[in-house]
Amino acid sequence: MFAARFFVLLFLIVVNSAVNAAEPPAVERFVPAGAQRGSTVTCRVMGKAGDGEPKVICQSPALQFSFSEKRDTVTVTVAPDAPVGVHWLRVANAAGATEVFPFVVGVIPELAETEPNARLAEANALTGSSMTVNGVLEKSNDVDSFAIELTAGQTVVASQLARRILASPMDGVLQIVDGRGTVLAQNDDDSSMDPLVTYTAPADGRYYVRTFAFTASPDSTIGFAGGPGFVYRLTITTEGFVDHT
Repeated sequence: MFAARFFVLLFLIVVNSAVNAAEPPAVERFVPAGAQRGSTVTCRVMGKAGDGEPKVICQSPALQFSFSEKRDTVTVTVAPDAPVGVHWLRVANAAGATEVFPFVVGVIPELAETEPNARLAEANALTGSSMTVNGVLEKSNDVDSFAIELTAGQTVVASQLARRILASPMDGVLQIVDGRGTVLAQNDDDSSMDPLVTYTAPADGRYYVRTFAFTASPDSTIGFAGGPGFVYRLTITTEGFVDHT
């Protein structure tokens, strides 16, 4: 009897030690940090998924998540009737769970910015009247540029979501420039540290929306800031735009 109890106790100690030794997830965010209703996107996992089988905890069943074999990416499937707006997520395993982080569901088409796009000649060309660009200012002095076609009298609105909700460590700047690089309009802080800029084209032509950032917490750095956490969602539209409610 004593021997049986001893082995049961030993087994429980071993199991408990194995659980305690398991690494909990340490995920800060998914990139891109959002997707359109009715779409499926593959996101990079920023951080570590931990040991065992990770799962995503979300308040809405309209979002489904599937980790890749290496657990460095996750496929997010957004139902056509998914609630629009911010969904708060956690990644969990048997050893623990992360803090909550946001994933935004939108209604207009979305795309991921592609590098290089710092120079106007390399700018990502955008089509359609409305688009949300998911981007990252991945390194110091990074600049992202996007080309749009406007007709005379047409107004474009560019609005960036980064510091708000996404908690990106960036103080973003938005510019509208022409083909010669002349700055036609610029905004730094519109809502908190996130910029919003509008411009009405005086003539038909190609114009550019350009974004870069400084650090949200000032330091001694001289130049534009960047890093893996400098994640943003940039909405560019020539349609009606709700500034705030």
